[in-house]
Amino acid sequence: MTNAEGVSVPVRWTFRADPANATTGAPATGLVFLFEDLLTALRAHPLHWQMMVTVADPTDQTADPSRAWPDDRRQVDAGVLTINAAQSEDGGPCTGITFDPLILPPGIAASDDPIPSARSASYARSFALRSGEAKPPSAVTPAIVAAATGPSGADADTGATTRSPAP
Repeated sequence: MTNAEGVSVPVRWTFRADPANATTGAPATGLVFLFEDLLTALRAHPLHWQMMVTVADPTDQTADPSRAWPDDRRQVDAGVLTINAAQSEDGGPCTGITFDPLILPPGIAASDDPIPSARSASYARSFALRSGEAKPPSAVTPAIVAAATGPSGADADTGATTRSPAP
């Protein structure tokens, strides 16, 4: 991350699930059991993940993601990701996009870790190949979402919100 003065500090980030996100633990059955379990939990309450940023020490490796940084590194609460609704990808805004780990906002730059570059190239190739294929209907239908979350879930937007940490 780079601050307004141009000083860069390596960081790693993670999302920690709120314990209240626990799903039902029902036996795994059916084609979309994980999504159905998530919808059941979502019907009970919004789901939250705490975004934590770990600030590197100058001696920490950044080129090898398999090397853990010591547990005593400074942790910064960067906010909360909340999901309060779900929808099927059928008719949703998610079919013509792909994830690229190197498309980053101002103030964040890729490190010397080679993995994001490899992922970026492979994701772009995969997207190009999938773009030429006929898309079958999603296994997670609007009816499954509506049955699990109620009528509002089927018509909701992406349902993702964020909250900045308290100052």
